[in-house]
Amino acid sequence: MKVLMIVPYIYKPDIKEFTKNNTGLGIMIRKTAESIGEKEDIILLSRVITKGNSGSKDNYSILKHTWKNIFFSIRFKDVCGAIKKFIVFKASVKEKARQAFFVLEKGFVTKTIKTINPDVIHIHSIGTIMQSYRDVCDEMNVKYLSTLHGLIGLDETVKAPTYDKQTEVDFLKKSVDEGLLVSVISSGIKKRIEEKYLQKTADNIHVVLNGIDVEKHLHINDNEQKEITNDQDIVVKFENYYNEKIQEDQLSNLDSDALVEYLVAKKKEGFRIAVLVGNITENKNQIFWCRVVNENIKAIEENKIITVILGREADDGVLRKYVVDNNLQHNII
Repeated sequence: MKVLMIVPYIYKPDIKEFTKNNTGLGIMIRKTAESIGEKEDIILLSRVITKGNSGSKDNYSILKHTWKNIFFSIRFKDVCGAIKKFIVFKASVKEKARQAFFVLEKGFVTKTIKTINPDVIHIHSIGTIMQSYRDVCDEMNVKYLSTLHGLIGLDETVKAPTYDKQTEVDFLKKSVDEGLLVSVISSGIKKRIEEKYLQKTADNIHVVLNGIDVEKHLHINDNEQKEITNDQDIVVKFENYYNEKIQEDQLSNLDSDALVEYLVAKKKEGFRIAVLVGNITENKNQIFWCRVVNENIKAIEENKIITVILGREADDGVLRKYVVDNNLQHNII
């Protein structure tokens, strides 16, 4: 099966233009392409200007997306549409130009879909950056699947423009009315969409959890013992994470060496360590885990469990305050 994955970007350290977006989404998209690419023919199209990954050993293809490709695919109607978009779109001049460009390259997207003729078109994210892709599919009467990786319209801690938040609302309402296939990564996201946006059940929205191939990655047999709690593994994993994040000045207030030393010592004492990695925001719901720890503190301490939360605080200190107010500092770092 031929699958065209349309994404805003991807993180790929061996291609220069794909090293800028070292984010959870960028990494997740690459991992998704690699995983599905083991069984299906994956072709990836992003907003990034690139020559693609021709000649690489990847099990998925990244399409060439150059200024030349775009220029020679421009259609007169898209020029008119881009001018209109620039005039009516309410934003800064820079953002108006960006949105106009998205319209201008619709000819390239149309030509790409016709040339590839995919069995499935899978669009990741639903903000304005992806709107022109959906418009092209609608114009061509081509079915597509959209995946929503998180809600931005219902979370005040997510700093997103009003127009992107409104696009999210409008698309989700349209998807229900027109029966468009949408997948989300948790039942909680689906529930919030139904309760806050739609006020009804959305049968077109399906939950597809992020996950791993357990048989492939965690299988243990007599010939291959994988000790995932090895002290040295803990050291390596934490040092790699901190070396990367400290450069981004996201964890500069923490002493990574001291934390690693502390965790290794606790491992030797028989403690188990739970690690939550990601920006600390309402939509990631790390505070739910903290509530579970607080409400089951006796069992947590009896079973020697320590939680480590790694990420940039973007929740105005709500989670930190909860930990302090409930005296969980020795249970949650």
